[in-house]
Parts: sequence; C-alpha cells; structure tokens
Amino acid sequence: MKRTMKTKFIYLLIMIFCNFNIMRSEDLSLPSIPPSPDAAALGKYGQYPVSLYNGLVQIDIPVYTIQLPLTSVPITISYHASGIKVNDISTTVGLGWVLNAGGVITRSVKGAPDKNFGASGTIHNKQWFVNLSEDVRLNHLDNIYSQGLTGTYDSESDIYYYNVAGMSGSFRFDINNNLIQIPLTNNNIRYDSGRDVFQITGSDGTIYGFESKEFSSIQATENKYTSSWYLTWIKTIDNREIDFEYMTDNTLYIDRYVNYVLEVPQNTPNLSNLKCATQYSRVDNTLLVKSIKFPDGTIIFNYSGDRADRRKYRLTGIDIKNNSQLVKAYSLEHGYFSPSTVLSFSQVQPATNYNASYNYRLKLNKVKLLNNQRSVVGIYDLDYNSSVLLPTYFDALSITPYVTGDKQRYFGQDYWGYYNGVTTNKNYFTYARKQSYNLKEVQADRSVNPTYAQACILKKITYPTGGYTEFKYEGNKYSSGNAAGGLRIQSLTSYSLSDASPEVHSYQYEQGMNNMTGWSQIQGALYTQGKSVSSTIYGTEMLLYDYYMSEPNVPLSHSGGASVYYGKVIEFEGTPQASNGKTEYYYLYSSNDVEYINQSPCIIPGVYSGGYQFIPKFDYMFIDRGWTRGRISRKDIYTKIGSSFSLAKRINYTYTTYKKQSGVVGFKSYPNFIPANHNLPSPYNNSKVSTNELFQYSDITAETGLVKLTKVEDISYFGGQSVIQTTTYAYDRLDNQYEITSLQQTRSDGSVLKKNFKYPKDINTTIYKSMVEKNMLSPVIVTTTYINNEFLQETQTTYSFWVNSFIAPSGITEQQGTGSKETRITYHNYDSKGNVLYVSKDNSKKVVYLWGYNYQYIVGKIENATYDQVVQAISGGVNTINSIASSANPNISPIDALRSSLPGTMVTTYVYKPLVGVISITDPQGIKINYEYDNYGRLVNSKDYGGRIIQMYDYNYMNK
Repeated sequence: MKRTMKTKFIYLLIMIFCNFNIMRSEDLSLPSIPPSPDAAALGKYGQYPVSLYNGLVQIDIPVYTIQLPLTSVPITISYHASGIKVNDISTTVGLGWVLNAGGVITRSVKGAPDKNFGASGTIHNKQWFVNLSEDVRLNHLDNIYSQGLTGTYDSESDIYYYNVAGMSGSFRFDINNNLIQIPLTNNNIRYDSGRDVFQITGSDGTIYGFESKEFSSIQATENKYTSSWYLTWIKTIDNREIDFEYMTDNTLYIDRYVNYVLEVPQNTPNLSNLKCATQYSRVDNTLLVKSIKFPDGTIIFNYSGDRADRRKYRLTGIDIKNNSQLVKAYSLEHGYFSPSTVLSFSQVQPATNYNASYNYRLKLNKVKLLNNQRSVVGIYDLDYNSSVLLPTYFDALSITPYVTGDKQRYFGQDYWGYYNGVTTNKNYFTYARKQSYNLKEVQADRSVNPTYAQACILKKITYPTGGYTEFKYEGNKYSSGNAAGGLRIQSLTSYSLSDASPEVHSYQYEQGMNNMTGWSQIQGALYTQGKSVSSTIYGTEMLLYDYYMSEPNVPLSHSGGASVYYGKVIEFEGTPQASNGKTEYYYLYSSNDVEYINQSPCIIPGVYSGGYQFIPKFDYMFIDRGWTRGRISRKDIYTKIGSSFSLAKRINYTYTTYKKQSGVVGFKSYPNFIPANHNLPSPYNNSKVSTNELFQYSDITAETGLVKLTKVEDISYFGGQSVIQTTTYAYDRLDNQYEITSLQQTRSDGSVLKKNFKYPKDINTTIYKSMVEKNMLSPVIVTTTYINNEFLQETQTTYSFWVNSFIAPSGITEQQGTGSKETRITYHNYDSKGNVLYVSKDNSKKVVYLWGYNYQYIVGKIENATYDQVVQAISGGVNTINSIASSANPNISPIDALRSSLPGTMVTTYVYKPLVGVISITDPQGIKINYEYDNYGRLVNSKDYGGRIIQMYDYNYMNK
C-alpha cells in the first residue's frame, strides 16, 4: 500500500502489528504537498483503547502534537485507571492524572544509589567472595549487611526506567559496569559519568538528551542523588532540534510512610516489645516542564503555587504559540477530595506547610479549550466516584504502633495499598503465629474490597461535543477466585449527542496470574520466623525473635501498575447478555523465577546476650521476566447468529526469544543473626563459627532478551469451510535480530510470497557504516520479492552524504523480473535543514520544492524545471530562495513570478498560518483558493478566487 506521508522522505520499512496481522510497506516518495484542509476532526467519542492483558483502559486528553519531518512529540494528559492508592499524592494535574510532555529516565534505588554504576568497587559477586579467606569473607559479609542498612555500602545496581517517543524499557549496570537493556533493543543508551547525563539514540538516528536532573534523598543517608533525568533536547538526523525547559520547585517535600517490623520474643512475648519503623524520602528539587521550543512554535506550561495538599504547584494552563502569537490554549480547573466530601478549589486555603497537608488531594475537574482570544470553545468535564473517599494521609512525625480516631482509617489498606474501608486496623499486621502471644488486638484486616478500592476513581468524561463516556470498574481476581488489589475495566458505555443509543463494550477476564496466586503465599511473605538453636560452642541458648513485616517481601504488582495479568479476555459488542458479537483474546505469561535462599543453622554464643537487632531477611530472590509478557497468542472473532456465537476467524501468533542472557547486577548478604551494634565478635573471626552458619549470600541476576513475532496463522471460517493464510518472519542476522530479514506468506491458493530485506548493517560500504555509527539501523536498503521462488522485483534505496554531513536518500532503483535496473527517483539536492529541493522521477519528471516559514513548510512547487533553472529565473537567485526559507512570514511573490519567467513549467504556491494550516493555494493557472479558520484554529470556510464560499463548517460544542 502506498501512502503519502508528511515527511521529506520516507524510509522503506516493514511494520508488524501483532494484534491485527497487518503488513504495510511504505515507499520512499516525494515530499508531501498540503492538500486542501479538512474540517477539524472532533474525534469519535468513547474511543479508549483497553489493554486487555491487564484490564486497564487508556484515558488520554490530547493537547497538541509537535510535528517535525522525522519525529513527533505528542502532548497529552493521561489518567491511570488501576485505582487510587491511599498513599498516592496528586500530580500537578490532579489525582490519578499525569502530564505527558517529553520523556524521562527514572531511577529505582536498590540499597544505596549507584556511584558511577559499579565503578566504585562496592558491588561484587558470589564468586568473588568464595575466593576469599574465611576471615576476610566474614568481615565483608558483615559490611555488606550492616553498612547496607545505613546506605553506605551499595551491593546492588539500581534499576533505570526510560520512556520517550514511544520507546520504553529499563536497564541496569552489571558488576563490570556494562549496561543491560531489559528487554534488548537496538536503541543506543549511553551514560556520561563526568556530567551525570544520559543519551538515547533511537534506531532511526534521532538522539534524545536527558540532562535536566531531579534530586532526592532517602532516610538511610541524607546525601542527595539524581532520582530522575528529564528529556532536555531532541536532535533529528536532519539537524532539527526540540528543546525542553524546566522550572525548579525548591520546596522540600518529606514523604513519610509506615513500614512496620514487628518483633515478638519467642520466650517472653509481650506487647511492650513491639517495634516499628518509619521510612521517608525527600524530594529536594522537583522539576516541572516550563516550555517546549521547536522550529515553528513554543508550548508554555503555566503553574500556580497555591495548593492546599501535599505539593505546592498545580498546572493551570497550557499555551501553544507561534513565536509570540497565541494559537490556542488550555485551562485546567481544580478542586479537592477530602476524607469526608468533595470541595471546590476556593473552599480550601493554600497550605503553608506542604509536609503537613494531610487532609486533601488535588482533583482535576475540567479541561477547558481556549481560542487565541482565550475564550472558551469547549470543555472536558470530569466526574469521579465520590460515594467513597480516601482517608487522610498518615502523619508519621511521631509514629507509634497504635492510633485512634480518623487517622486509624489510614491503615484500612489491602496488601497492594488500595483502600479497603476497614476502620478498626491499628497497624498493617495481618496475623500472629502463636495465639498464646495474645496479639489478636494488633491484627489488621488487609483484605481486598473492590467497592472501597474505587474511591475517587474517574467514572465519566463529557466531551466538548456533548457526548460522554461512562467507565465501570470491578476488582481484579486471580484464577483461583481470590481477590487481588486494584481495578480492571468492566465496561465502557459511550453516548453521542445525536444518538440516544449507546455504544457498549464489556469485558470478562479469565486466568488471572501474578507472582503470588494465593493468600497463603502472601502471608508467608509477610512472616519471618526466628530460630532457637543450642550452641555447640558455648552450650547456651540465645533469645530469638519472630518477625512480621507490614509489606510482602516480594512484589505483588507487575510493571505498569497492574496487579494481575490475564491469560484470556472476552470483549463483547454490547453486554454479555445482549451482544452482537464477541472477540476472545489469549495472552502469553511467563512467571518470574523465585529462588529461595537456603537457611543455614544459626549458632549463637551466649556471651552476646546483650541488645540484639534484626532487620527482616528477604529469603526470596526474584528474576523478573516482565519483558516477555503481554503478547497475544490467539484471537478468536465470533459473530452472533440467532442466540449463539459462531467462530468467524481465528488468528494464532507464535513468538521466538532471541539473545536470551543474564548478568550479575549485585550481591546480597542475609544474616541468620547479627548483634545490635553490627560488630561481629572475635570468636567468629577465629573460624569457630563458619560464614555459612552466620550468613546466607547470593548473586542478584538480571535476565533479558528479545521476543519477536515469528509466525501468524490467519484462519477464516464460512460455510463449513476454512481458508488459511500463514505468514512467517525470520530474524537471521545474528547481530541484528531486531529487524526482519525475511517474511514468507503462504496464501490459501498455495502460492508463496517471500520478501528479503537488507539494512545498513548488511552492506559494507562507507555510507552504510556511517549510518550504523549514527544508529540509523532501521531503514530498509534492499527489498527483494519472490513468488513461488521466482524472482519478481527488487527495490533499492541508495543513501549519500549531503550538506552538514546529513545522510539521506540519493535515489531509488527498481528491477522487475528479468528486466534491467531502472532509476525511479533521484534526489538531486537538499538544503541545510535536510529538506529536499530537487527530485526527478523516472529520469523525466522534474520537481523543485521551495521552502519557507523557517524551513518548515513547502511554499512553492515548480514542475518541469531543474533547480538551477529556478535559481537563474527567480529574482535574486539563491539569496532570495534562502531568504524565503528562513523567514517566519515569507514573501512568496518572487515564486509567483516564475509562472511567467519560466515558460513550460507548472508553479503552485502555498501560504500558511503556522501551527494552524494552509490559508491559500494558488494553482499553475493562478487560480487561488482561500481557507479561513476560527480563533481556535478550526477550518470554517473555503472560498474561491472571487471570494465566494465553496464550503462552510460549523462546530456545535455544547459546553462552552
């Protein structure tokens, strides 16, 4: 399928859409010429994609998309519909909402923050310890454990998550300071340790710089560390840039949370011995995106520091500008959730201490669409579940195991942190091992309650058109029937203003899976039992404790915020009881490896009966396989015939894992016993007690690989017959298994279509080596097509160096059957910004393109002339061409004059309102069509050269 793209040139590529088995090849073509503009798309109501694998609905409010020839940056406001946790703090947009405006790399600290990512020498592996002497090994294990508690010893590399331009993943550093991407990609991620900044280069050569840093600190150490790197600039291969500017919120935020460790002596249990801990993190400078500058415009984000809840700033508006002229804007209206009611913004006074603002949560009420005069032209109206509200945040300044009053509601949380409505919990603990301990009074109910988990959740969006969508949720469940934390979408019901009949989509879920599938396993993860062993050295018995943890020592949720992943989901067109059809989706799931560290005998000398301290042992070691999950394995489409469903189509998907590998990213030491002062007594160092009796220790590994679609089988059923079409994909090049090397499609008539692909890595010449160095790996250079093993066609794109070392196509050749190769397109010239200036097709048709508005838009197309002829004919020559190209408001009369000065040519000229659209097109005969827009940038009239209206558009937004 050929499509005209709004780019200067388009790489030939193959795109695989796993869910729909669509294969499209995009032909390199000429630059896109603006057609007559269409009416502004209002957007079909209720089109919210659902991630069926985890039951989450994607809710976005689009703001603006920065569109450059080779990249785009969408700006949206998104809502996460998995449920609101009790400890969740509202963003600058509002509770549950987030502003997507660029990209970020975030760090999840494991132990202490990385220092030069392994280069500091503090991270070792198990083999390193095995090779040490017993005494040295024991001291090192003690240091790893005891200093790890205070954050002065880092035994595990951190996890880094990135999300930018549709690329997402994570990475870690192994003990040799090598970067491990999870999953593997052909993105190039580099870290500059001297400047503490990152660069990610995509497979198309676009570079993303992360240089704007946010700092935090943790309780273990007050030292600041970089917690996030925000996208600072984008540079495309045609030398265009997008720059991101941030403002710094210097307010110190201390976010405290309760993390209990319950110590119960085994011989003299007493409530007075209960101990607990309070953890906190500090955010010392929060970064807020202030502006985004791109070649033909600026997006400005406006904030106000008048919040009454746990943060200071809220996003109040977004302006889209062309230079200094406002094109359109957005205004955000807020209110508050309180523990007892919903309040307007004006009902609550701004806070003076953001660390003590425990009663409120910022609520996004409306998003208003404003025109260039700042008049309201439409509103997104947001409605939430206020029948259940979240409790106040817990003030942990002086934490004690017992609380009373309204604060006690804070402990009404399930294992995942969602509100369960329980008002009698005094802590997080779920049970005690021995009833004789008389600890019933401190047991907490951590069960899931789907009704209360829907506190403050978004339930309805009303659109500027007057239509609306209602969201209905239900609680997650495991396949065993046990409830799991968080919400999944049950149905979407959408209404348009003109049609009273709603569009309904309903969902049923089966085969719910997670790291832990039963309550007994969860409870086991919350309890660590001490041991009492008679010492064979001193003949005494030491006092030991049982330990209970307030949170599981294994992750209960997967990445992406989903509590459960589902192996089968049924989507109904309507309700399950009244459906016009249904589709069944089946998904693949890979369990994490759970390794249990074997306990060694604990022999404790009685002379050390003084104060003892124990931090819970984490006896579970996880190897995360989240990178393998979520791929569809089968899709069955049913039609409704009478009262029953009939299978109409089945699509089977097969995948292969390539380059599976693992690396050691850390080392853990687990004490069986440790004195309170963390100093090992001298008898231990004299080998009277071995290392293995005192400690458990293990490598921490990270696993990664590359999962690729290798086969799609499409079966259609009708009239008792079936038609099968099979497509296979190969990734045969060992050093480039990210790209398809061949596909083969076996059709129902038995014919076989095969395509082979070559990429820059496959061709050993200077230009393609340079493309590889610039990470331009994805362009297809050669495509060869066969039918039933007979050669059909070969298409080759040749690349060359142009001005400023810009790499771009210089031509496309094609060979059909036994014929000779023929040149289809020749790119003769580009300007300094990578815009094509002169091309010819089939060695005959010549087209010259002239640019304007700071090199952003085509203002002239001259057919049947060479570039040199245009330069000679236009008044002022190259200087005039360059002046028009660089001008923000170009005078195109010299181009119009070419209609008479270049006889035999066809000259078409274009005038624009930047960031809005084309406002006039004059054809080769000099006939002009004008286009008029309203103050919001929507097309309202098309007029002919005489000023007569050809077409008129009306926008009936209902809630202005």
